[in-house]
Amino acid sequence: MGSYAYLLLAAFVLAGGVLLFGQRQDTNKADIELGRINMKQEARNAASTGFSLTLRLLAGEQGPWLLPDSFEVGPNEYGRDDGPKATYETEVTIVDAVNGDTIDVVATGTKPYTTRRGVGDDTTHVIEARIARGIVQNSIPPGFRYAIISDLELLVHGNLLVDALLEGVNADVHSNGILRANGNSFIIEGMGSYTGGEQINHQQLDNFVPDNDWNGEEDNVFPRDSIPIPVWDVDRFRTDAQTSGFYTTDPLVVDGDALAAAGITTVDQFAESWLGLPPGDYGATDSTALLVMTDNTLTFENAVYLDGHIQFGATDDVDVRTHGSDDGVYISYTADIDNQTAFTHAGIFTTADVRIEGNATVQASLYAEGSITYLGGTHLIGGQVAHETTFQGGGTVQITWVGIGAGIAEYFEPFDEPIGPVIVAYAEW
Repeated sequence: MGSYAYLLLAAFVLAGGVLLFGQRQDTNKADIELGRINMKQEARNAASTGFSLTLRLLAGEQGPWLLPDSFEVGPNEYGRDDGPKATYETEVTIVDAVNGDTIDVVATGTKPYTTRRGVGDDTTHVIEARIARGIVQNSIPPGFRYAIISDLELLVHGNLLVDALLEGVNADVHSNGILRANGNSFIIEGMGSYTGGEQINHQQLDNFVPDNDWNGEEDNVFPRDSIPIPVWDVDRFRTDAQTSGFYTTDPLVVDGDALAAAGITTVDQFAESWLGLPPGDYGATDSTALLVMTDNTLTFENAVYLDGHIQFGATDDVDVRTHGSDDGVYISYTADIDNQTAFTHAGIFTTADVRIEGNATVQASLYAEGSITYLGGTHLIGGQVAHETTFQGGGTVQITWVGIGAGIAEYFEPFDEPIGPVIVAYAEW
């Protein structure tokens, strides 16, 4: 081989080496850039987690957000077990120190930068927001904001489905005692919270699937302060029923078959033709709801259909008895899907217990100072508040949450409700 050929071969080898070196350099740069992008995303996820946890903390505060100066959440670790974890830290500062209803939140996520050659600059992501809220006086008590709320232990099990009538609305459940789950066939389309503790395994956590998952990547079952069970003003209810509604000290039975035979389908007809009240405008609106009170037991038999606004009260047990698959208490409710508004027209309240038999459908808001017991495949369209809630017997129990109207809330002690937190300004970088 001549000298020219050797020179040519050396040139090819050198060019190939330069090309390979350049390719390796480009690959290294791409890997570094991809690593930085991944680190930035982990830092953002950490910041978002800190921000969400802070919002949850603020949402659970019923009093004003008055603090000495500020408070912090974290720093806490976030991320996978392999490699250095990201951290989040949130600082909350009072803006309106008079009313305590406007604050600034700054959440910072940090991902440490490490390579085989050592430690480099950390990557951070910042979320900053101004948050405010207002106060609504004499609002609906917080206990009626839940699909199920129980003062004692709440056991969810079997073929239980808890959902909401409106899409995008959570059907939350809460126990002031222990929240327990048995089996894996129940579905709660909302958050689960507890004050006394929880007995829910990791797999059962997946059965809490809220429409509005504001909790991000955190568990949808969590502890919170106890929620006061609303107090029914039975004395005032009795007085108003004696004055403008119906009152008795005898056991009261509302028989759907007898109502149907008499052609009674509205609250107004029920008041005048069944209860014998003088002519009037009964149950036309939430504010003119018919009040029916017995200082004894209250029983619903067969299929009771009534259109209008009505509230039943009792100081002894309430029973819903069924003799067929379509029996129950069917009282109209408002459902404006377009405007995301829904509330029940009926309330059934007692200072004792409520028992619902068989495959009954009940369209009402239930309140019991004692217990509410489901003895079969009940479908409740409303909400329920009780000292204790139990599910017994077979069949599927479905509770479709619908809020209560202002007329029903009127007979429970008033509550000044904070509205918010509401994000009024937001930025991240």
